[in-house]
Amino acid sequence: MAMLPHLSSRLAGQMSSDRLSGFEKELAAEKASSLGLAGRRMAAAVAKWHEAGHDEAEELLFAAAQAAHAFMIQRELCGMRDHRAAFEEYQVPAPVLARMGAVRR
Repeated sequence: MAMLPHLSSRLAGQMSSDRLSGFEKELAAEKASSLGLAGRRMAAAVAKWHEAGHDEAEELLFAAAQAAHAFMIQRELCGMRDHRAAFEEYQVPAPVLARMGAVRR
């Protein structure tokens, strides 16, 4: 049984594995929901960049890169480490990927 750091061993021993299972299921559902939201935000940001005129394209490119970076981080929080297939599935273009993690000044 996974033990939460703030629980005493006595209390942790009294908790049923069913309760932890329910908690773990709820946590997995929250992770999946957050990942889906991050994916939708990334897809919307990439689409907005594609549709943009030249005047606002640079700003939207960085917004798409930030959304892609947030998506990647959420995937890593879910235990997924290889992002290539996901970026291909969402058709994230190379200019967006190249700016992931970049900071604008």
